[in-house]
Formats: sequence, structure tokens, C-alpha cells
Amino acid sequence: MQINWRRGLFRVWLLISLAWIMGWVVYLVLFGIHGGFKNVSDILEVPVLLLGPPIALYLFGAITRWAFKGFAPDEPGPGAE
Repeated sequence: MQINWRRGLFRVWLLISLAWIMGWVVYLVLFGIHGGFKNVSDILEVPVLLLGPPIALYLFGAITRWAFKGFAPDEPGPGAE
């Protein structure tokens, strides 16, 4: 049985990203309840805080996968033995 690394690592990324977002959402809700947001610019920073690191982690994984594919041996062309 072969391991499907691509699917497995994608699911791990999803779990880590959801944990990150849920943790910050809980913190920001509690911060907002206590009157922490004073300016509109404070609220505009929230999407960057929530989505920036998961997107950066996904891009890092995709680029890493691309880089390791460069080490794969070249397949011979048709008719080559």
C-alpha cells in the first residue's frame, strides 16, 4: 500500500489552518467584547491576520513540492531502453 503524501499533507495543512483561524477568531471576539477595537483600520487588519499565515504555509508547501520534483529522474522517451 502506497502512502498518498499529497492528500495527507493537504489535510494536515487544512487542520493546522483551521486551528490557526479558530484560535484567532476566539481571541479577537473576546478582544472585541472588551472594547479592544477602536478604529476601523484595526478591523481591516483582521483578514490579513487570519488568512495570511495559512496562505503563506500553503504556498511554501507547493513550492517545496515543486522543488523536490526537480530531483526526480528523467523518464526515458519512447523507444529508449
